Amino acid sequence: MAKAIHELGYCGEDCEPCHIYHATVFGEALAPEVIKRWQEDIKKYHGVEVEPEQLKCHGCRYEGEDDFFTFKRCPIRGCCQSREIPSCKFCPDIETCPWEVHPARFS
Repeated sequence: MAKAIHELGYCGEDCEPCHIYHATVFGEALAPEVIKRWQEDIKKYHGVEVEPEQLKCHGCRYEGEDDFFTFKRCPIRGCCQSREIPSCKFCPDIETCPWEVHPARFS
């Protein structure tokens, strides 16, 4: 069953299976290899370095300021908010977008 737009991140990613989301929301511990992978991915895709204690996320639609991802750091989130669209799915420029966005996520 497909998820509703409000249940997904702005980029179309499903937060439910995410290790960082589960660690934050349910207090689950993160394995060292998961921490390392996320640090590498965040640096690659977002251009910033993070410490393990910064790996917190309630999902990108969370409005609190204690999350790394939602505290004005994700360029995809910022782009959607500035265009006033609920997700990349509704962006007229999705096919030429420079961000790591995959239209198949919305199918």
